[in-house]
Amino acid sequence: LDRALELDPQSVQAWNNKGSSLYGLGRIEEAIVCYDQALQYRPNNIGSLVNKGNSLNSLGRYVEAIPYFDKALAIDPGLRDAWYDKGLSFMKLGRHDEACACFDQVLELDPMDISAWFLKGNSLYSLGRHAEAIRYFSKAHGLDPRQGIVLYYKALCEEAMGQTQNAIAS
Repeated sequence: LDRALELDPQSVQAWNNKGSSLYGLGRIEEAIVCYDQALQYRPNNIGSLVNKGNSLNSLGRYVEAIPYFDKALAIDPGLRDAWYDKGLSFMKLGRHDEACACFDQVLELDPMDISAWFLKGNSLYSLGRHAEAIRYFSKAHGLDPRQGIVLYYKALCEEAMGQTQNAIAS
């Protein structure tokens, strides 16, 4: 990729690919520099925006990540991954209402997304909305019964609601 960038230093694709490679190697800060370069040449490049947001999330810089997802979603509101990753950012920040809204968008785009069902349930659990959370955990479990963690959180909700027998059964 360095050779490609020597030949064409304004190649957004090469900058983005180099960033992805560095990200894969755990060199997140260097990846961000590459995404910044790509965005310098094409500020509305969706891949660079989402990749930079994900890189910032990986560093725990959730507040900084959200505007990158927002900008990508303003260009294409059907970006499932951007909604998902923005939801993760909000969860990490403890902003569970906003996380729920993001996961709703993911589920509208992909109703079979087990992780989105689980994470929405998790956010509802964190908000103390246990009955609603149970519905989301049940749906996630129905989509993949092998996910034991889903049953654990469902049981936590049932216990919080005083449904001890249901919790034990879960």
